[in-house]
Amino acid sequence: MDIPLILLWLLSFRPFSNFLMWGLENQYQPIINFRGYKDVEYIVVLSAWNNDYSGLPYTSRLGYRSALRVLEAHRIYLHMDHSKIIISGREGDTKLLGELMVALGVPAGKIVADHSKDTWESAVNLKTLLSNHRFILVTSATHMPRSMDCFVWQGLSPIPAPADFFYGYHGKYRFPVERSFAYYLPNTDSFMESNAAFYEYFGLIWYHVRALRTGSIRKKLLMRLRSSVIGTGSDIFRFSNSTRQALVITPRKEILG
Repeated sequence: MDIPLILLWLLSFRPFSNFLMWGLENQYQPIINFRGYKDVEYIVVLSAWNNDYSGLPYTSRLGYRSALRVLEAHRIYLHMDHSKIIISGREGDTKLLGELMVALGVPAGKIVADHSKDTWESAVNLKTLLSNHRFILVTSATHMPRSMDCFVWQGLSPIPAPADFFYGYHGKYRFPVERSFAYYLPNTDSFMESNAAFYEYFGLIWYHVRALRTGSIRKKLLMRLRSSVIGTGSDIFRFSNSTRQALVITPRKEILG
C-alpha cells in the first residue's frame, strides 16, 4: 500500500479526525452559566462561508456554520438583551446573518454590521469600538483559537463563546470504544472533518507568521506582562488602557438601516 492511500485512510478514520478536532475544540469551553456576564455590552458574531446566489431565499443561502453561530449568539442574547450584536464578515454575509437574527426576534436597531474580508481584519476593524468594553466573541469551536489570537493581538479582551462543535468539548481526548464495526470504517464525513481541522491548523500557523511580521505577538507579550488574569469560565486577559493604540475603524452600519 503506497503512502497516498495510507494518508487517505488515516484522514478518513473517525478516531483520527476526532483527535484533530479535539485539539482545536477543547481550548475554550462553551458558556453555560451566565452569572458574571451581565455587564457585557456587545456580542460579536463572525460569519462563515455562505452562498452568493441571489435567486435563493436567505434561509437557503446561509451556510450551516453561519447559522449555528447565529443561533448561539441568539441564545446568549436572550440572557443579556441589553447587549448589541455586531456581525463581522463580508458585506453579503453580514446581511444574511442579520436577516436571520431579525427573524429570531432581535430588533434591527440592536444589530450592527462590520464589513471585513477575514478574521484578522475583523479584529483590526473592531479594535477601537471594543477596546473599553466587555464583549463576547461567537464563532465555531474549531475557528475560536485563531479568532481569539487575532483579537488578543489587538489588545482586546474577548470572552469566548464557541459554537458549532464537531467533536464536542472534552477535557481529554476519548478514544472510542465499544462502537460498531462500521464506526471505524473510512468515511467521507471524517475526511471532511480532517480537512477542516488542517485548514484551521495551517491558518493558525499563517496568522502567527503574519503577527510576527507585524509585531503583534511582541505587543501581546508586553500587554500580558501588564495585565491581570481574570476567570470568566475561560481565562481571558484584561489589558490596561495604556497598552492600547488607537486605530481607525472601517465604517459600520445597521443591518437594515
